[in-house]
Amino acid sequence: PIITIPTPLEECDNDYDGIDVFDLSQRTEELLGGQVNVSVSYHESQEDADAATNAIVDLYQNTTADSQNVFVRLTDDLTFCFATTTLELIVNPIPEVIVPPVIEVCDDDYDGISTFDLVSLDTIILNGQTDITVSYYETQAEADTATNPLASPYNNTSLNTQELIVRLENDITGCYSTTTQGIIVNPLAVIDVVDYEICDYINPGSMIEVFDITTKDDEIIAGQDVTLSYHSSLADAQSGTNAFTTAELVNYSAAVTEEIFIRLVQNVTACVTTGSFNVVVNPLPDVIVNTDLVQCDIDDVQD
Repeated sequence: PIITIPTPLEECDNDYDGIDVFDLSQRTEELLGGQVNVSVSYHESQEDADAATNAIVDLYQNTTADSQNVFVRLTDDLTFCFATTTLELIVNPIPEVIVPPVIEVCDDDYDGISTFDLVSLDTIILNGQTDITVSYYETQAEADTATNPLASPYNNTSLNTQELIVRLENDITGCYSTTTQGIIVNPLAVIDVVDYEICDYINPGSMIEVFDITTKDDEIIAGQDVTLSYHSSLADAQSGTNAFTTAELVNYSAAVTEEIFIRLVQNVTACVTTGSFNVVVNPLPDVIVNTDLVQCDIDDVQD
């Protein structure tokens, strides 16, 4: 029989041990190359191939990790002459996976949904590996078949917490592995506060009064695990700069109506909520000095 060197038979590893299962018959047609009346058999050693003993008839699991040769015997069914060659078995490694840290972002409108930049996670997940493509999926089935990869940026579809499946695929061999990526949308603190109103008692008519802003602390914090600060502008509240000192808050002088801005920072997640309330000086009612009412007795009758 005419001998050819067949294309190596390659499989992807599945557990990092360099061992996998091969269907050797996948190379039979290539080995025959159109020859008829020729039988093909596979063997673990050259001796077995020469003696036509211990032929491999089922799926074969390599015994040498990563790469191994099996021996092939082609026998002429009419003359019983034979020739042998080798078939290389290759177990390609799958990408190494880690369980990456959970990615947390802050909610922005109390709906449990936020936006995640998945591409920014690639470097952590690759962990230094090259020639690997990273893609993200909502289910394991989609990751295994590489269907419906998620676009980045991505909005979570399960409220507050979700687990994505990450596929790492070797660009050369096509072998892949998967891991998980947890994402969390942390809730914002709630601000529910009413305006702080007092009457214009000090120097009535000036419409200037002194407020103790700290008396609003309990109402604003409302049992939440947060840090509270007060600011004179929304920009300062958002950036966390120029907060009023305690001394300024307990002796805050305001005219007519002023807006005080609130910043609440969640102590665990550092998520920030901002809001505001007004300090209001209410005018006192006008006091009218009454004029005496005088009437003449015109009927000479003492009433």
